[in-house]
Amino acid sequence: MVKVQQKTKTYNGISVRKKGNGFEARTTLEIDGFQSIPLSRYSSISDKEAIRRLQEAIVETYNRVNNQTEGYGNISKVRNIKNIDKYMNSGEKRKAIEKVNARNKFCNVTREWLKDKQKQTDPNKSRHISPKTIDAYIYPLKNHLIPAFGETNIEDITQEMFQKYIDERTGSPKTIRDDYVVMNLIMKYAKKNKLIKENPIENTELPEKRKPEISYLTEERQEVWLDYMEQDGRQWVLLFATLLQTGMRPEEGCGLKWQCVDFDNEVIIVENAYKEKTIYDENFKPVDHIHEDGELKTLESYRKIPMRPRIKKILKDMKDKRIEELAISHRKLKKDDYVFLNIEGRPYVPERLSNKMPTFRKKYDLEHCTVYGLRHSFATLCSEKGVPDVVLKELMGHADSDTTKQYYIHISLDRKKREIQRLWE
Repeated sequence: MVKVQQKTKTYNGISVRKKGNGFEARTTLEIDGFQSIPLSRYSSISDKEAIRRLQEAIVETYNRVNNQTEGYGNISKVRNIKNIDKYMNSGEKRKAIEKVNARNKFCNVTREWLKDKQKQTDPNKSRHISPKTIDAYIYPLKNHLIPAFGETNIEDITQEMFQKYIDERTGSPKTIRDDYVVMNLIMKYAKKNKLIKENPIENTELPEKRKPEISYLTEERQEVWLDYMEQDGRQWVLLFATLLQTGMRPEEGCGLKWQCVDFDNEVIIVENAYKEKTIYDENFKPVDHIHEDGELKTLESYRKIPMRPRIKKILKDMKDKRIEELAISHRKLKKDDYVFLNIEGRPYVPERLSNKMPTFRKKYDLEHCTVYGLRHSFATLCSEKGVPDVVLKELMGHADSDTTKQYYIHISLDRKKREIQRLWE
């Protein structure tokens, strides 16, 4: 390969010039039936590296043109592939094709897709997603999809291949459907970036969706739990009590600040979520965890929840005790201080709460209930007490009543009996 010594040099139809602190390689592709396609690549390393990157871009462009016109197929059979010879010799062409083929493997396309999704976690973007959504993508990718399709070129994945995978996949209907959701997003990304002509898995037949079984507490049992929670008094246990009496999501309870506890008007203002953001490497392994305030799940999640007398007293006693503790070291309570603090003086994160719930249940010999089950218990009690659907959805922070009714309200045996008895009154 010729070393560039002048301002502009030509190599096999590629012009290279010095640009800034590096080199830019440029050319214009002439492909039958298409307008001229200008391409360029830059490298701060050397002119040879700029040319190599451009050669890969040329091969990739031919492959995308092929997918637009002739459907799928290995890149080595790209239409008009012989025309690439004017831009590179046989050895360079082989290396470029191998490199592009490697990028088109499912595992590598997935990495690029995930990078794109991670950029969308930036709250400053108009359309952004929660960091927890990324976590939800990682599990099916790492444990199911990558092992099954990782080394397969994405254009070689067919409807039949994926349907066979779904049919033979063991596990709950939910986890199987999760696999499909993530795979479908990746295929849409590949189509958008012209790596495939059509999404081959759109019509996949999936197992029937079932309502998840989530434990909840009846009205009587809620009172028992609250007695033990108040008796216990630890910060994270009182956080559980708050979730049970307000229906807040765990991240909303963790992010609650004193400025949002309005004792005068007896309301809790839900406007912040404290979350854990996991940073992954290119092999989907967690390498770091960041704890930070974040936006709520939806616009409807920003809401005001009236305080029952019991939770008002719990929070008021907590505040008075915190003020006394701070006064010992000549400090004052700040409005933006978090309500619930761990032994290090930091707010809790939802993931840690899930680990603590079994400890609390075991200590007081209580029945099974998850942290999220506390939210379900609140919704169910409100429904049993006759709270209208339109009000309950506002309390829960849902966009519509269907979500509340379908997933959060559980019909107890006692309620069924009462309704049956009404028939004969």
